[in-house]
Amino acid sequence: MVYHLNFIKLWPTIGNLINYENYGKLSGIKLNKSKTEAMWKGRNKYSTYKIADIFWPSKPIKALGLYFGNNPKQTTRLYWSTQIQRCGEHIQKWSKRQLTIYGKIQVIITYILPKFNYLFNSLVVPKSFLNQINSVLYINFFGIINLEKLKG
Repeated sequence: MVYHLNFIKLWPTIGNLINYENYGKLSGIKLNKSKTEAMWKGRNKYSTYKIADIFWPSKPIKALGLYFGNNPKQTTRLYWSTQIQRCGEHIQKWSKRQLTIYGKIQVIITYILPKFNYLFNSLVVPKSFLNQINSVLYINFFGIINLEKLKG
């Protein structure tokens, strides 16, 4: 569970109003403090103020396959570079086989693109990472070195 708390000054007041244990008794939903991570966002991102007995990591938090953190470049690099690396490993496994062009396209459609679908729908794709994905697919899998000839 990821919380975005921006109001250090207001939190003691809000904390008195929201008692997690009473909330759990009324709603039937109990906060699992051993699995919950929280992080300050915005201008309070360097705050050391901790609320409740939950974990407050300094590194980005991964939730629903995406990283959330205070350094946008770091989080962008985390999810795109890990997926590109996994894609490259997957392609290396399949490139050892003598596949036809149709077989290679089928591998991309079946195994490679689904790894990126969620990210493509959830995030903006930086051009540099899009170029890396293209190079992994075309150079490593299809053996095409000059991508400009392919476009023309």
